[in-house]
Amino acid sequence: MHTDTAIETLFNTLLTGDRTAARTFADELCSDLTPEGAMNDVAWPVLEMIFAHYRNDQLTTLAHNYAIRTLRQVVDQVAANYTRRARRDVRVCIFGGVDESMDLASQMAADMLEAAGFDVFFAGGGVANDEIYLECTNRKPNVLLLWAASGKDTPGFRMLIDMIRNNGGHAGMQIVCGGGIFNRVPGLAEEIGATVVARTPRELVESMESLFAPASAKKATAPAARSLRRARAVA
Repeated sequence: MHTDTAIETLFNTLLTGDRTAARTFADELCSDLTPEGAMNDVAWPVLEMIFAHYRNDQLTTLAHNYAIRTLRQVVDQVAANYTRRARRDVRVCIFGGVDESMDLASQMAADMLEAAGFDVFFAGGGVANDEIYLECTNRKPNVLLLWAASGKDTPGFRMLIDMIRNNGGHAGMQIVCGGGIFNRVPGLAEEIGATVVARTPRELVESMESLFAPASAKKATAPAARSLRRARAVA
């Protein structure tokens, strides 16, 4: 099945709220693509379409709610079939936007990172900055991932990053951003202090793999390495 056709079919199915039809289509999709490909190349663009249509008043609240909740079912179904890789001993704390679509986007990232071998702690949106700061102090993650924010979430994320940089105590922790408004406003993530920026779950996984690759592997693959848009590291 052509990817564009799959995207259109899934989008239209989700709007009806037909969970059985969505489940059947997800099975068909995973017979044509890898589960990771189905998630990144079909489910992720569909989520962005749902968000864009709703933001532009092109979807009713009913259609939007049907779509998001039914897509979450599809995401869970597809993610259950991911290839699980060896653990990397890299801890990632994930926080995101408060909207349900943003939370689902963060779940997509969390699922793919976990399957790729990262130790993922996924809290989503609505967590106060002081709680996030304390969690980073106590858990000492290698990465603080701020994924899939909306415009209203951005000021809080900016203040969080400033808090981390100004107070110190998180040496070596990388701040990674992507999805949501970070995709719609180029340069925003770098402006607020992100270390690495990614646009899709697959790009996120690839960037993180490159970031935490053993030194020997980095040297061997340097000529073909993907470019990472990096700002300053956490002091």
